[in-house]
Amino acid sequence: MRMRWTVLSLVLLVFLSACAAQKRAPAPASMTVAAGEEFDIRLPANPSTGFRWQVGSIDDKVVRLVDTRYEPTASDALGAGGTDVFSFVGVAKGRGDIKLVFLRPWEKGVAPARTAEYSVDVL
Repeated sequence: MRMRWTVLSLVLLVFLSACAAQKRAPAPASMTVAAGEEFDIRLPANPSTGFRWQVGSIDDKVVRLVDTRYEPTASDALGAGGTDVFSFVGVAKGRGDIKLVFLRPWEKGVAPARTAEYSVDVL
């Protein structure tokens, strides 16, 4: 009986750790691009949850959003996640910041569940 509780506790601990890991935002990043160069930011996503990544803020004098798209995984599993891809271009020399927010678009006045911030140096 004691062994069963030990195993159950271990399984619960692993499950809770996996859930907590999913809430972590991507690490802050910085990159360097040439003026006119396109680059992508890719973030894990799962539209079936209602959450989606959106541009929260961008220094559009230095970088500009070109395109967004969702790329599903190769899995046929119902509710399988994928990747949100944001394509940007460096438009002028300088340093610009991009902030992406992970939220449910219809929930007004609710803080994003996650954020991802990037600094871009355009040469």
